[in-house]
Amino acid sequence: FPCDGQLSAEYCEYNNLLRKKDENGNNIGGFLDPDKRNVKAIKLRGERSDGLVMPLSSLDYINKDLKDMLEKTANKNSTKIAFKVKDSNGKIINKTYIDFKNDVQNLATKLMQMGMQNQKIAVMGKNSYFWAISYLAATIIGIVVPIDKESSKENVKELLNVSNAKAIIADNKYLNEIFEIKSKLKNEVLLI
Repeated sequence: FPCDGQLSAEYCEYNNLLRKKDENGNNIGGFLDPDKRNVKAIKLRGERSDGLVMPLSSLDYINKDLKDMLEKTANKNSTKIAFKVKDSNGKIINKTYIDFKNDVQNLATKLMQMGMQNQKIAVMGKNSYFWAISYLAATIIGIVVPIDKESSKENVKELLNVSNAKAIIADNKYLNEIFEIKSKLKNEVLLI
């Protein structure tokens, strides 16, 4: 955590970082002011610190997965605009956080109906709303295999073969290219 940042009360409480005093006013734990929770630079052996380093396990209190975070964010920001998307006529359509969550859940449900739960699902395409919902849906129900849209057909073939992906979600442009190499894949891959 960089200097001059502020840690959440929940994080500090879980990791026993808040300064506490006993009934006599003696410090009995923690070192951060409970009201501010600021990360401050200190000198250690004559060197100024750049921040606070904590082990990754310090985040265990979250105990959330991507689906939970998507749900929480959508509920908290339900009517706020998350994306602006052009439709086929070039008209800009606002997508709220609730719209985004629903689109991800709808795709995840369809993928599960196709037998893709707990399977490796490749995702390939340009940076777009469709790519974002595809990536999150694949992550939520299975294991996502991201493939760079700039990859050669040979690299795409290798990635699909090595990963044993059962499906690939891609823009039409990339699906057409993958269709050309489909016979060279060692596994049957569903093109979505």
